[in-house]
Amino acid sequence: MNTKEILKKFDDRDIPVTVLNVTAGDSQSGEGPERVLDNKADTLWHTDWHGTSRENHYITFELKEDYLVDGLRYQPRQDGQSNGNITKYEIQVSDDGTNYTDAKVINGRPSALEDIIVMDEPVSARYVRLYIESFTQEDPDGGVTWNTVSIYEMEVYDGVDE
Repeated sequence: MNTKEILKKFDDRDIPVTVLNVTAGDSQSGEGPERVLDNKADTLWHTDWHGTSRENHYITFELKEDYLVDGLRYQPRQDGQSNGNITKYEIQVSDDGTNYTDAKVINGRPSALEDIIVMDEPVSARYVRLYIESFTQEDPDGGVTWNTVSIYEMEVYDGVDE
């Protein structure tokens, strides 16, 4: 299935922002995780510019109740820069927000400017976390390596067809 077909399949299946609370391992001041839910192509969540340990490179969605989750939309940087784009990541789920299990592991860059990550099987979860294992660190202007991650927009998809 190509990206257009996948987007059509998930059209109108995103879990409403009103039932989501989003947090992150860390954030740059003024570029917090709530920005991935604002539906604006010119804002982003960005980890601390001074870099933090990889263990803090995650963004978590807390749902008000359990959902059957079967996908997630991830929109990487749209400004032409490649630093901060994720290259290996895990979609993790939890019932308690503490103990997570991998629902999907992706090893590679997103396939498009708007990537839909489809779970192998829908999974019941109250918490959904994008845990970033690796990302591009090169400064497109050269000379600097950044230990930061950035994401423009995200959606979590309900696995139940209505």
